[in-house]
Amino acid sequence: MLAASFWQTVWYIIIAFLLVNLVIVFFAIVFDVLRDHELGGGMKAVWIVLLLIVPIVSIVVYLIMRGDGIGHRSLAADQAKAAAIPPPPQTLNPATEIAQAKQLLESGAITADEYEVMKRRILS
Repeated sequence: MLAASFWQTVWYIIIAFLLVNLVIVFFAIVFDVLRDHELGGGMKAVWIVLLLIVPIVSIVVYLIMRGDGIGHRSLAADQAKAAAIPPPPQTLNPATEIAQAKQLLESGAITADEYEVMKRRILS
């Protein structure tokens, strides 16, 4: 009795593992289909419908037909996201910032009080 329940548990774990992997691959393919700019809207709809109707067969067919480009499309999407993020502001050393503040003071753009506030902020 104990052996049967042990092996049932092992099979349940294996089946659960396979189902989780199937779901992960399913969503990876759905996201790949939706992010692919080379596919037209009609072909995207066909792939999505096939994935919903016969998921295992369409996953295998998709991986055979278009599997080599999944990594390239994912990398291109990641690079596009990274390019959209603005670079961090460049930090200047305190001496340069104080020199810029001094130039602003000399040009009349800021008052002496504003210069002192800027200088304290830079040095703190």
